[in-house]
Amino acid sequence: MGVRQFLTDHKAETAAFISTDGSPIDELGAVADNGVGGYQLRPIFTGPGVHTIESYGTPSTTRAVALAIERIYRIDLPQMPLEKRSWLNIGTIKAGTVGNAMAKTAEFTVDLRSNDAVTGRGLQKQVVAILEQAAKEVGVKVDLRNISQRDPIFLNTPEQKRLIETLWASYRAIDITPKKGTIGSSDFVLGLMQGVPSAGIGLTNIRRMHSPEEEAEIDPLFTGMKQVLLAAVALSQH
Repeated sequence: MGVRQFLTDHKAETAAFISTDGSPIDELGAVADNGVGGYQLRPIFTGPGVHTIESYGTPSTTRAVALAIERIYRIDLPQMPLEKRSWLNIGTIKAGTVGNAMAKTAEFTVDLRSNDAVTGRGLQKQVVAILEQAAKEVGVKVDLRNISQRDPIFLNTPEQKRLIETLWASYRAIDITPKKGTIGSSDFVLGLMQGVPSAGIGLTNIRRMHSPEEEAEIDPLFTGMKQVLLAAVALSQH
């Protein structure tokens, strides 16, 4: 939210925006200028909340969640071609307050992303249908108001082209071959959404990101920092 607010407040003063990252996608040498589409959902199931002793035959929100999640993970996600590659993850689950009563509400989050708008929207429709069917089968209600759609974005302007070419040149200046046309999902997407020339670059190489075992290579980080400084100086001279 900090980057989003900064760009909102300072868009007129921002000639270009570069987000620095490190991941299997945004590794050292990567220049990401295509923003991945996001199709998130947070369904909330509601039903009776009664003691376990009274629960037999009573519709269960947690059962609906279990059915829905199992079926969502059966969805066939395209991996090829790259232009249609998609990802799906159930990131959080929340239900109940005590262990000896049925959960009156149960919810989870679906992080769905795609490099293609038609594919992403189609996958989201599949998820919605699964959620509605699971609620119907179990006999509970499902609230589907928490749905968002952000199609993949690419800025085709002279300013954007100059930014990308400058980043490529700054990598070559330190003897690194840039990885062109990379698709990413870091903060640079927020800049593209506001029409600000933006790109994401990799400062180093990271493994097992967003896990307790995440590792970052230290030595490449200094090389990546040199590249950022070179790019900043080159961009400030125009």
